[in-house]
Amino acid sequence: MRDGFRIIDCDRHVMEPRDLWEQRLPAPLNQQVRIGPDRWPAFYAQEVAVDTFEVWIAVASFMGHNVLERFPRLHVGFIGAGCGWLPYWLERLEEHWGGFFGQDSSSTQAPDRVFKAQGFAACDPRERTLPVLVDAVGERAVVWGSQYPLPDILHFFPNEAQSLVEDRHLAEEAKRRTLWENAADLFHLSKMCGTTG
Repeated sequence: MRDGFRIIDCDRHVMEPRDLWEQRLPAPLNQQVRIGPDRWPAFYAQEVAVDTFEVWIAVASFMGHNVLERFPRLHVGFIGAGCGWLPYWLERLEEHWGGFFGQDSSSTQAPDRVFKAQGFAACDPRERTLPVLVDAVGERAVVWGSQYPLPDILHFFPNEAQSLVEDRHLAEEAKRRTLWENAADLFHLSKMCGTTG
């Protein structure tokens, strides 16, 4: 743990005994795993595909192992792949959860319901689909994900959040939640600051 922030490798830790998960609960988990760089030696391909697919697999792993339902106070941030993928992936997880191939799922709640209560995806400054995403999964599941100082984000700096603030298709409540309240909830800052989120 560093500054109240934990990064875990999902494949190594998702099946840990209950007491280890309980010890992690005071700090949120921010999921980041590394798979696939051996498939794509080019940096471009890794940035485009690997990070996104890694996050998809991490979400599926948390759902498949029923981690969030078993630990309802646990909040998990899936960061580094944007958030436009989220509606599709939750729909796909739910499709298989309730059907023939999901019969071995230990979860009693649909993946989209569990994610909306405890999961967060970080949006990138360049994402234009945030209003569609908010319509699909709600205002609660997205946090602002500045990727400064990565080189591909430098041309947005220091006005990274400007496109979100000026987006006329996004409600003021969604902007406030994305830029502050959801992150405060993810990192349990609302309790520390005396606010509710």
